[in-house]
Amino acid sequence: MRPRRCDLRRQLVDVIHDDVTFTVAERTFAPRTGFESAFQRDRRPCTAAERQATRDILASVRSELIALVSELSDPLLDWEDPERVLPSYASWRSVRQLAWHVVDTESRYYLPCTGLGYREPTESLFDELVQSAAHVDAVVQSMPADVVRTTEAGEVWTSTKLLRRLAWHERGELAVMRDLAAKARRALGK
Repeated sequence: MRPRRCDLRRQLVDVIHDDVTFTVAERTFAPRTGFESAFQRDRRPCTAAERQATRDILASVRSELIALVSELSDPLLDWEDPERVLPSYASWRSVRQLAWHVVDTESRYYLPCTGLGYREPTESLFDELVQSAAHVDAVVQSMPADVVRTTEAGEVWTSTKLLRRLAWHERGELAVMRDLAAKARRALGK
């Protein structure tokens, strides 16, 4: 676990250009890999400020993701790093696959888990990036602040947890996609 914390610290220092220290506020223990834990804070209604902060993060990051995907050629979008190690459940190995993973996660995993509907995908990645972002933004604006839903697997999803996961997920995947695109450029000489 320590290397992950060190990596996060380094990433934050790179972004805010200042030293970062961590304080563990709460520990949760999932019964199995892939189980979505809910923190105590997740179990309280989301605030208007949290809702707006999430919307701002999503809008900013989505525009960066669309710009990245738009500037890459098909060979760069589809290049797979042969040295990249992924968990067995992860099938997204290229920038294009990761971009689809982002929209699939937000519109077809997080929202349904929270009981806020399922959005069918479009065929075009660019259209999907735009339409999924608009759909998620509309849901975030209009959802009740106090949604609490337990999935059939026993995972607890709430409005606050949804905002937390949305604000975190795409930013992390965008960093991975940027690194992957840079490696693809070097590997393909483009």
